[in-house]
Amino acid sequence: MAAIPFQIELVQPERGLVIARRLEAIEFQVATETTLAGCPVTAMSLPPARGPDGQPRTDLFAFRLRKSTDGESLQVGAVVELAHYRAP
Repeated sequence: MAAIPFQIELVQPERGLVIARRLEAIEFQVATETTLAGCPVTAMSLPPARGPDGQPRTDLFAFRLRKSTDGESLQVGAVVELAHYRAP
């Protein structure tokens, strides 16, 4: 299964939170071994964001890092890969 590219939009290392924009419309589910930029993640959700046109942003996802210190290595604007995910 190919990795899915994401662009990081927000990193909050103190909360172990990363919000990233999916660059390809590939459906996925977070699995035990899923990583974002090589950092293990435990959960994923859609944040309640809206675009300039007022429509919901379905391309944004919030990931919880297993180790909050992993967030220190992530940079806003970087394109990273989501790997080891499950297909729905």
